[in-house]
Amino acid sequence: MSSKSLSDLLVKNKIATRNDNFYAWRCLSALGLDTNDGVVRISMTHYNSLEDTKKLLSALSRI
Repeated sequence: MSSKSLSDLLVKNKIATRNDNFYAWRCLSALGLDTNDGVVRISMTHYNSLEDTKKLLSALSRI
């Protein structure tokens, strides 16, 4: 699955995310990843709750 497709599905599940190369195209290229599709970024930090994490894991398990 492309990172764009995964990101779009997560957004439909009301999980804020996006895909891109995030200016790390040389690293992605070295890893053999498509630099145009990139990777998925899910930003989580100290203000995310356990419920936020459960929601993310639940959405990922359905995908």
